[in-house]
Amino acid sequence: MFVTTLTVQTLPGQQLAFIDAWISAAAHPLQHQPGFNHLYVMAAPDQADAAIIFLVWEDVAHMQAWEASEAHRRVQERVAPFWRDQITTKDYTLFFNMCACSHHFNSDVVEEADVGNTAENSR
Repeated sequence: MFVTTLTVQTLPGQQLAFIDAWISAAAHPLQHQPGFNHLYVMAAPDQADAAIIFLVWEDVAHMQAWEASEAHRRVQERVAPFWRDQITTKDYTLFFNMCACSHHFNSDVVEEADVGNTAENSR
């Protein structure tokens, strides 16, 4: 799995407008983008003019396809009036992911023998 983060400094007082524009422009196309898994949009309470977006992908190739897409370009155009500086991106390899809504693990590091066989443990 692969995660790319976008850190945005918004214009003063435009944090929520940026977040709203980004979500409304990106949510639908991302749902249909091959290899897309999760979207997290966050803002720290003490940073009124910043937002962080986490995009979780199956792999780098799927993320790069999104960045090269027309849908991505439209998202960028839609949110451009709300940010102050260039968006900063960082890329990460996701080694472990656990969801509270599920009993499964997704890991490139932990082997099945380490977490046990859930079918056997549920008996």
